[in-house]
Amino acid sequence: MFGNHKRKSTKIRALRLALTAAAAAMSLFAQAIPPTQDPLSNDKGCLGHSTVRVTGGIQYETFMGSAIDLSPTARTATLPLHQGVDQFGNPVYFIVTEASDCATAQSLQVNYAPKLGLLIDANGNPVNQSAQKVTVTPLSGNGADPVGMVQFSGTADFSPVRIFVPNSPNGWPPVQAAPGSVGDSNYTPFITYKNAAGKPVVLNASQVANATGIKDFIPQIDFANKTVTFNLVVGIYDFNFLMYLRMDASDATVTAFEGGIYASNPEASPGGGMRFLAQGSARQTIMPVVNGPRGVDKILDRQGLESGALGEGDPLNVLGAKPGDDEYSPLWDITPVVWTPAAIATGKRQRLHQDDEVRAFVAAGLLTSVPGASGPVNSDIGVTSLGVVSNCPVMLRVVKGLLPY
Repeated sequence: MFGNHKRKSTKIRALRLALTAAAAAMSLFAQAIPPTQDPLSNDKGCLGHSTVRVTGGIQYETFMGSAIDLSPTARTATLPLHQGVDQFGNPVYFIVTEASDCATAQSLQVNYAPKLGLLIDANGNPVNQSAQKVTVTPLSGNGADPVGMVQFSGTADFSPVRIFVPNSPNGWPPVQAAPGSVGDSNYTPFITYKNAAGKPVVLNASQVANATGIKDFIPQIDFANKTVTFNLVVGIYDFNFLMYLRMDASDATVTAFEGGIYASNPEASPGGGMRFLAQGSARQTIMPVVNGPRGVDKILDRQGLESGALGEGDPLNVLGAKPGDDEYSPLWDITPVVWTPAAIATGKRQRLHQDDEVRAFVAAGLLTSVPGASGPVNSDIGVTSLGVVSNCPVMLRVVKGLLPY
C-alpha cells in the first residue's frame, strides 16, 4: 500500500487549462441568494440519524448524503468538488465534509461535528490559527454550488514529491519521509464564516488542487463535472470497520505516511490530550497501535503502523467516535500505543477494536505510551499523546458484511 515514493500527476497542463477556464467563468457567480431563516435551533435530526446503503454485499451507514459514490469494497469515496479562490484570486479546489452547525450540515448533507465550533468564539472569530476566516459569496442559478464562492486566506503547495521509505525489518519508524503537499503559513482546512441566517459556522474544507498540482491519494479528479475520488483508509470503532479520508496532519512524518497536506496550524486547536466536548476539546482521540501483530496471513489479527508501513494493509487505527455521536470530530488527537515486551512474551498482543480495550490493556501494563511522545497525557486512556493532530473525516461505518481484512 505504501511504496517508497509517489510521483505527481502528469496532467498538470490539463489542470492549468481547467484553472484558466475557471478563472474566466468566476464573474458569472456574483448574484447572492436572499437570506433565509435557519430552521433549527438545536441538534435534533443531526445526531444518530444516518442513511444505510448496500454495495457489493456490504451494508454500511453514512451521514455524507452529498457523497456521489461510496464503495467499501473498492475503498473509495467520490465527493463533490468545490471551487474557490485564494487571496490573490487564483482558483482553488476543495471538498466539504463537516459542519459545526446542524442546519448547515443538513443543508450541505455532510457530517455534523459540533466540536468544531470550539475553533471560534461567539462572534465567529477564530480562537487561534487553527481556523481561517474566509469570505463566502452565495451563488444562485441552476447548478450553483451550495457552499458558495469561498475566498481563502491560506492554501497549499501540491508540487513536492511524497517520500516514505520504511525501515527494515519493522517498517516503522521510516528511514526517510517527506510530505507531498505543504500548507502555507495561513493554511488550515477549517474555515469560518456566517451562514445565510447570520450564524457563525465552521466547515472542514480541505483543499485538494490548485495551479501547483493535486493532492496525493486522489486516483481521479474531474474538473469539468466537479467530482473528486479519494482512496479510503480503514479504521476500527467499537468492533466495526470505519472508512475515512486522510486530508491533513501537523507532523511531517505522519503526513508523508498518510499522503495528506502538512499543516501545522490545526495543532493549535483546543483540547490537546482531551477528547470530550465538556472539557472544551475540539478534538477526538485516535489510537494507532505501533507494533501490533504482523503478517499478511494474519487476516483477523494484523494491525499497526509497522504492518501498514511494510505494505501489509491499513494500520487499522482505533477511533474514539463516529459521525452521529456528539463527541465526533474529524480533528484527531493522535495518541499511539505500544505493546510492552511482557505482553508480547506472554502472547497477549492482539488486534484492538475499541477504546475500552485500549484502556484496559494500558491499566494492566500491557500497552504503554510511545517513547518520546511529547504531547499532553490523555487521562481517559492513560497514555501520553503525540502532540500531533490529523484531519481525517469519516465517510462510512460498515454494519454488515465482510471486508478483506
